[in-house]
Amino acid sequence: MKHCFISLLFCTIFGVLTALLGCKANDVALRQDFPLKPTAANGIPLSPFGRGGIAGPVNDNDFLDAEDVAIEIPPAPVSFENETPIYSSMSLQQAIQTGIDNSKIIRDLGGNTLRNPDAIASVFDPAIVYSDPQSGEEAALSAFDAQFFSQAFFEKNDRMVNNQFLATDGVLVQDLGEIRTGLSKRAVNGGLFSLSTVQEYDFNNSIGNRFGNPSSTWSNAIQGDFRQPLLRGSSAMFNRIAGPNVNDGVFNGVMIAKTRTDVSAAELKLAVRNFIADVENSYWDLYYAYRDLEAKKMARDNALESWRRIKALGNEKKAGGEADKEGQAKEQYFRFESEVNDALYGRVADATRSNNGSAAGTFRPSSGVRVAERRLRLLIGLPANGSELLRPSDEPNLAPVVFDWASCVSQSLSKRPEILRQLTRVKRVKMEMMATRASLLPQLDFIGQYKIRGFGKNLIGSTDLAPTSGAVENMLDNENHEWQLGMDLNIPIGYRKAHASLRNTQNRLARERQLLREQKRQIISDLSDAFQDVDRALKSYELQYNRLDSALAQFSAVQETNLQKKAPFNLVLEAQRRVLDARINFYRSQVEYTLAVRNVHFEKGSLFTYTSVQFVGENMLDNGRATSPAESKVVPSSTSAMQYNFASLGSSSQEVEIENAPPLETSLLPLDEEASSAEEAIESFPRSAVELELEVDLDSDEVLLAPPESGPNTQLLVPSSNSPWISLSDI
Repeated sequence: MKHCFISLLFCTIFGVLTALLGCKANDVALRQDFPLKPTAANGIPLSPFGRGGIAGPVNDNDFLDAEDVAIEIPPAPVSFENETPIYSSMSLQQAIQTGIDNSKIIRDLGGNTLRNPDAIASVFDPAIVYSDPQSGEEAALSAFDAQFFSQAFFEKNDRMVNNQFLATDGVLVQDLGEIRTGLSKRAVNGGLFSLSTVQEYDFNNSIGNRFGNPSSTWSNAIQGDFRQPLLRGSSAMFNRIAGPNVNDGVFNGVMIAKTRTDVSAAELKLAVRNFIADVENSYWDLYYAYRDLEAKKMARDNALESWRRIKALGNEKKAGGEADKEGQAKEQYFRFESEVNDALYGRVADATRSNNGSAAGTFRPSSGVRVAERRLRLLIGLPANGSELLRPSDEPNLAPVVFDWASCVSQSLSKRPEILRQLTRVKRVKMEMMATRASLLPQLDFIGQYKIRGFGKNLIGSTDLAPTSGAVENMLDNENHEWQLGMDLNIPIGYRKAHASLRNTQNRLARERQLLREQKRQIISDLSDAFQDVDRALKSYELQYNRLDSALAQFSAVQETNLQKKAPFNLVLEAQRRVLDARINFYRSQVEYTLAVRNVHFEKGSLFTYTSVQFVGENMLDNGRATSPAESKVVPSSTSAMQYNFASLGSSSQEVEIENAPPLETSLLPLDEEASSAEEAIESFPRSAVELELEVDLDSDEVLLAPPESGPNTQLLVPSSNSPWISLSDI
């Protein structure tokens, strides 16, 4: 009755304490928002947790750092209407280097950063896959780590038994204790070995006790165990592929985990390749935007000059100054002025980017200078609105290039990241198939145990009251030995799950191999398109050059004839439009040929070499450990080398350098013809560094050209004195 009362009281107290102290805040209180309390450490402390549960309501914003919730107001877009813009010249290699240095997240122009952030690649991806606690390489290797274990159990027995010899007066009073400590290790061949020590304490009132009634005894033992698979799981290759204690169809060995890391590294390399292509696309988009603005500005100035001439004739009441002709000239001027405005500010539209038209990007001349410049800033990691306008300093490479078809095909099928990624997937499925076939064997294990025991009144040594030897000393006397050997056989009748897993891997392997063949066919098709596009773009460039030359000649002749009153004025306006269209298409053909050559290198897998980019240590693994660094290193501007870095698991880092590639075998072949007048602005290379500002005055009969003031922030690379880069202050 006394014991029943004590048990009931204990249960009641335990239930009351659980109800009162189990949780001090309900779900509604946990979801309340509370103001942040910055501290000197990181600005936002974590709320404390008490012993009886949650000490107070938890605000989930406490898990954000100050920099995570900080809001920075960047500079607003500058119109440059009332001030002279400052230009910053940038080469293509500088743009790529700046983008690489600022790209921990691999940006794209498709808007995935906001729309689908999980699909965005980053330099941390290989390290994330490598360190995944479930499927990473370290997780797979941890299955073979040595394990230390220690167990301690204590027990109190107080019961009535139907045996007068087991206990005094039929009531057994006993205190039991067991402490087990040891090490276990999984071998690469699947065997499990362990070595442990076991100490047991027993105090009871049994009548037949050796040391009296009641009395206590100790036993001590050193125990060795092993379990070695003989059929399934006995191969080292199986355990490296599938891992120990694997279920059918679920493989997570170190070799499978390594293929996951290799796939992630290939995907990162693919993303970096597309990123470099997009940087070059945006660079030439901006180049074309400046050229397009230049051409439209020149057309506007010609229309302005024609308007002034017609207006002057009308003021003098001379033939040719009729109101209809002045209206035509005026309409043409404002038409070109509108196009200049659009070419300057641009409209947000789809631009040249990878996987749009072609894998590397098909040229889409749709945006103006400001939009194209902001897009380039976005890609290379610069502020969206800067105090300086970026302006390309490189000119399109118009050298005729001849590619060897067999060499291009060989490179494309061996260097493309897509092929390397797919080959890794095929290799992984073949590994899984090998492990699945091994799973069809029975599970037959050879089991053994060996134990050395010791027994005594005490655990160690003796006392004056108990002069017997201890259990440890008795064990060291090496008198009591025990061993056990056995076989453990387990055979699933029919192997239904194993056969299903085998069929699954066979179908997956067939799919991956067929997909590899289709990828090769797609690459050959894309390479063929890029191959022919080089010839088309070069021929188009030559034709557009001749077209522009003819349009300029026609304009000069029609204007001269009109001045002699032998040609109607509308032919002059038509000739101006023809010159504008021919000039724009000429600049477009230059960019298209440059991108066509680039696209061949993209398709054949040599884009990194073509853009002076080379990965050093691209496997990113050294003896199963990630060796890529976490921080980028800026290269001095005096060198042309670039570096691209990957996230690392450890504190040490190994730089992944990007070095200069050898130059192309071809060189620039300048055109033999030269512009014969200021209007024939087909520039020779290299360009001069002279910029002319145009002052437009409708009340004046002249178009004034004046060189700008030079200064430390106005180092502008321009085409030539006959065909200047456009200064926004000119418009």
